[in-house]
Amino acid sequence: MTISWPIGLGAGLATALVVAAVAARVPLAVPLFLLLPLPLLIVALGWGPRTGAVVVGVATAALSLGIGWPWGLSYLLTHGGPILVLAALACLPVRAPRQAGGDQTGSVGPAYSSHPGLVLAMIALVSGGFAAAAMLTLGAGPEGYQPLIREELRGMLDSYFNPQVKADLGEEGFEKLLQEVLALVPTMLALVWFALMAACLWIAGRVLAASGRLPARWPDLGATDAPGFLPLTFMAAVAGTFLAGTAGDIAKGFVAAHVAAYVLIGLAVLHSITRGSAFRLFALAGAYLALVAMPPLAGLLLVVLGLADPIFGLRARAMSSGREWDSKGG
Repeated sequence: MTISWPIGLGAGLATALVVAAVAARVPLAVPLFLLLPLPLLIVALGWGPRTGAVVVGVATAALSLGIGWPWGLSYLLTHGGPILVLAALACLPVRAPRQAGGDQTGSVGPAYSSHPGLVLAMIALVSGGFAAAAMLTLGAGPEGYQPLIREELRGMLDSYFNPQVKADLGEEGFEKLLQEVLALVPTMLALVWFALMAACLWIAGRVLAASGRLPARWPDLGATDAPGFLPLTFMAAVAGTFLAGTAGDIAKGFVAAHVAAYVLIGLAVLHSITRGSAFRLFALAGAYLALVAMPPLAGLLLVVLGLADPIFGLRARAMSSGREWDSKGG
């Protein structure tokens, strides 16, 4: 694709404006900041990664010149660069599978986009990295970001609960609640970023598909599987949680992001192995209801399913069982 300079320039300036508004503590900018990956993903997927690079370059330069180079560098390292790499991975074509009555050449073409599992793994790694950067920015270790969390927690109690609740909690109860929240900070940072990145990528793809600018056919999400390196990074992150201090907290963020990725991979396996089954609707409805009603247990089972698929060939067995199999996903 050729570079679309007007699109890149406009999206880059809009991105810089949102970040500048956040820096100026404009309240309306906070929800827009949560959707900050969306414009870059839409441009990079619809007009190509090179136009996406223009967006990153313009936003970085505008922030550096407008409000200071630390803001430009922070955007480049925590948003622009990782999201551009993610979009580039999503634009990589893969070899189309053989289909009955179709093209048997298996050539690379516009029928399929990139390996969705590779994109999902990238989101997990970027999310863990974002959580690590956020913790280091706020202050290394819980003692570093404890004052901020303490202030925010007190503010929430004052704003959303009546004084009696605060009185019943007491100072000792507040300190206990604070420690529980502090323990969850690495996990929540990674999970929130993972959810935002995955949601923005899905929205960008759907917007481009509806407008006819998606350069490849929507991938078969039911075929999403883990790339070979993901179990290794998962095990390394789990091992890292046994470290003390900041290193252990950073590892917790990476573990949370990997768990989120494997939950989605487990759902993809479930979608695949139930295709053509009379119990498909009940199995899928039960899985999603379980995720809402008892997320820890349901999430654990889906992670196990995602890890077990490449070992036991669950999807390959389902395909060889003779049930109807198509490439439309779902």
